[in-house]
Amino acid sequence: VWVTEAAAHKLAALDPETGKITEYTPPAGAGTHTLREDSQGNIWTSGKVTKFDPKTQKFTVYESPYTYDVAVDAHDNAWGGGGMGANPGLFRIDGKTGEIKVYPVADMKFVRGIEADTHENIWFGDVTNHRLGKFDTKTEKITYYRAPTPDLGIYGLVIDKKTGFIWVADYEGSNVDRFDPATGKFVE
Repeated sequence: VWVTEAAAHKLAALDPETGKITEYTPPAGAGTHTLREDSQGNIWTSGKVTKFDPKTQKFTVYESPYTYDVAVDAHDNAWGGGGMGANPGLFRIDGKTGEIKVYPVADMKFVRGIEADTHENIWFGDVTNHRLGKFDTKTEKITYYRAPTPDLGIYGLVIDKKTGFIWVADYEGSNVDRFDPATGKFVE
């Protein structure tokens, strides 16, 4: 079980069989916020996106824009979203080459919550614009969806692997919302 210790600037692993906790200290500037695991067992963390290889215990810090959350797609690429400062948009870090590609989004404010679905779409919350966004990685087109709550403020989101529904934690509207990508409808 992997966890980040953001305030302590550490990554930790809990062995559920023994209860032993092993802590790893990343280099200065590495991200230690949200984490995701890729298919190779690497741990990706947000902030300045960082990859940790548990086999070699090596950290790789990427010169990415700051991102609150990180997602990993089916190809082991890491995704993040900016908006604060000079980097509005989404970005992808190629999991094999480390190449960073930025997809500018001029009207994006601040991304919280980002996930990859099984159709190679990247879903994200554009918090202060009060909307859910879908980035189609094949066409590079963004589609936005608005919930019935006028102040939708997505803090995080999770995609249900069985149904494809997107569950949204809405901290400004004080709701939990379910979004159905097939119909484009929200249920609060």
